[in-house]
Amino acid sequence: FAESSIPNGGFGMFTAVDLKKGDLVGKPDILVPIIDAHHDLDIWGTLNEVAWSNKLSRKCDYEEATGVDIFYPGFGAAINCHHSLENVEHGSDPIVDDAGLTWNQDPGTGAFSSYHGMTTEAQNDIEAGSELFISYGEDWFIDRTESIGYIPLQKDFIRANKIVKKLYQYFYDETPEVVGALWIFFRNSASERVAAALPQKIDEIEHAYEVGTARHSLPNFIR
Repeated sequence: FAESSIPNGGFGMFTAVDLKKGDLVGKPDILVPIIDAHHDLDIWGTLNEVAWSNKLSRKCDYEEATGVDIFYPGFGAAINCHHSLENVEHGSDPIVDDAGLTWNQDPGTGAFSSYHGMTTEAQNDIEAGSELFISYGEDWFIDRTESIGYIPLQKDFIRANKIVKKLYQYFYDETPEVVGALWIFFRNSASERVAAALPQKIDEIEHAYEVGTARHSLPNFIR
């Protein structure tokens, strides 16, 4: 753990070793189904920030429940997300093992989770020192726009890359006044999320063109 390369992102998870695509990252984890927690706002207000949709594993579905979410206490609760820099992904589905206990006969069934062995894998080759990112899904950010602002999604970084490429390749040799005017035009014409993905200063355009706007946004991504 170390301070995340994402500004105001709290702590992040980093790898101390080189990883190859498909390598396991960390240890297999347990999953804890959260059943109908939406009915208790005191509980759900906290869990909502770290809970995953039951799409993470359909094995955690409960037919009698009106809503099932998943608490993923290891990677799922600690790892950050940065669209376009995601480098790990969920691996195998969890193993389901209730130790032979039944809900209607054994009180110990509520003392542990039956779902374990959830793995996380390297999505591509990862250099030692890199922060690890996993996809939360776009809805996580869209639903929280009011509280966290317009965080760029993957499509916004793609659009920002096109803007930077056009400005650098076709106009960067123009006078500073022309480049400055065009930069203001592009930024003012972009959506809020695309504008947030663009470099903040004109003199950052060359670096953003060379490494991409996503990588440019996190200078401490690799330490």
